[in-house]
Amino acid sequence: MQKILRSIPSLGVNLASCIILLIMCWSIFQQQDLAFSPFIIFGICAFIIFIYALVFLTRNISTKKYVYTISIVYLLISIIIIKLVPSSPISDFQYMLDGAKELAAGNMKAIKDNQYFFWNTTQLGFTIYEALVLTLTSHSYFALQFLNIVYTLLTGLAIFHIAKHRLNNETFGRFGFILYVTSINLFLLVPVLTNQHLSMMLFSWGTYHLLARDANKNYINMVFGGLLFALGNIIYPIGILFLIAAGLFLLFFHSNILKRNFISSITFISTYLVILYTLAYIPVMLNISHNPITNADSGWKFVIGLNKESNGQYSLEDFAKLRQSIVDFDIEEHNRIQKQLIKERTENLTDLIPLMNKKNIIMWGSPTDSYSYIPINDIARNTINDVSFIKLDFIHYVSIMLLSMGSVFIFLFSSPFKNLNMKYFQILIIGAFLIYLVTEVQIRYRYFFFPIFIILAAFTLQYIMNLSLFKMNKAQSGSTASTDS
Repeated sequence: MQKILRSIPSLGVNLASCIILLIMCWSIFQQQDLAFSPFIIFGICAFIIFIYALVFLTRNISTKKYVYTISIVYLLISIIIIKLVPSSPISDFQYMLDGAKELAAGNMKAIKDNQYFFWNTTQLGFTIYEALVLTLTSHSYFALQFLNIVYTLLTGLAIFHIAKHRLNNETFGRFGFILYVTSINLFLLVPVLTNQHLSMMLFSWGTYHLLARDANKNYINMVFGGLLFALGNIIYPIGILFLIAAGLFLLFFHSNILKRNFISSITFISTYLVILYTLAYIPVMLNISHNPITNADSGWKFVIGLNKESNGQYSLEDFAKLRQSIVDFDIEEHNRIQKQLIKERTENLTDLIPLMNKKNIIMWGSPTDSYSYIPINDIARNTINDVSFIKLDFIHYVSIMLLSMGSVFIFLFSSPFKNLNMKYFQILIIGAFLIYLVTEVQIRYRYFFFPIFIILAAFTLQYIMNLSLFKMNKAQSGSTASTDS
């Protein structure tokens, strides 16, 4: 009976993640931006075969040589892209960089009285980080971009080490690393001064510590995991999703001992909260801001996400409705209008179903729009869109999603007590899917979940390879036995 009860959470996660990944993949086939031409279908098959063959043929190469070779090639290509591709920041990235320049110049008042940072205090963490880098590098823009390369490479290495050391399979790690660095979207975003690169790296290495199974009851990994998650959230405010996923994973899947699971979850969450709120008050202590790093405009994402006219994307009309309260720094009136809009848009819940379907297509089905963050003229942008870059990235993305779907099918038909560390990634996928049903969607937001899909996709490939090698070894053993007889 106890075994049955323990299997229920695992079965539930397997079933839910399977349904959600099916919906995500169906969203890809519903999108109309890029048709599934023979070129795309051939490209998907060719890419998967290429990655599989590459890892299979290099399986006897040492780990150090494999990792170093890929890392060096990735660094060289990324540096060339940074040097060749124009990348003046736009939108929020411009506001944060301008704020960082003011901080680096010692002009605290420019931030403290700034309307953007009053309503977006969650962006202060990354702005302070940029200011520190600019101060230490004599205002080098290239230094910020080069650090992007370092962070993305460290994310790839985190994927490799999570697979090798936490999921106990180096082949798994090799697949994950090469799948990660072959993304066109990754190279398009490397020059962009987004706060996602650094935050993603911190969450990835936080996950490495989260998944450690401390047989000796040493909870230091939980402390490091909570610390890295808190730092990641200060840079890019998405930590609540990762924290909930971590808490559920630690409680239900971390080990077979309930007491250890409980202590691990308390240690992880308490470390996260202590570090987060300590860091959140640094801008106030430094007289940079009137408010700590908290989301003063938490309702905005829901207002936008529930807007049927804009399909859950940014809306100038909604901004116009809130403009006066923003200009007046009137939080009370701002929240009142937002609550009213949310109430109006949720009165008839059945009307939200078509909206959610459209949002799924935008968020999980559409080709990348990362090129839109590169300041090039419309002719060049159309050229990029029409030629190979977007199609190649779409091939990569669809391949990853199909392989991810394969992994959850494997989990669904396997023992609920196997692959327990993978449950964390499945919970994250479930959480991300549910959150973006009701909040604002942008295609670039899914970039943050890219490592999760990579890990799921890599699992499928290593599963296939293990089966292939097992059959090969079995055939060789049978051949040897028949020869001996």
